[in-house]
Amino acid sequence: MNLLQQLKNQLLNKIQYKTRQYMTLTDWYSGKVKPTRIGVYERRSSYGFSHYSYWTGKAWKQMAFTPDKAQELSWDDDSFFQTLEWRGVCK
Repeated sequence: MNLLQQLKNQLLNKIQYKTRQYMTLTDWYSGKVKPTRIGVYERRSSYGFSHYSYWTGKAWKQMAFTPDKAQELSWDDDSFFQTLEWRGVCK
């Protein structure tokens, strides 16, 4: 991993930590298990960082770095990554 990628990951982790510290989260679920409720969830990428995506009941939408942005992207194209680990976000 190059220096630019490391710095980017560090910044993303700081943003995500600040966002997560005000939320209650469920345990992680396998990407093979699908949520039963429509809404925003935290997902763990294969690159080692977390992001948020909207679950439509049928597919995951594009990733976002905050739950609010994931909600805004609920109308966007489906994510290419439909089997990442996820956990629920309780506001």
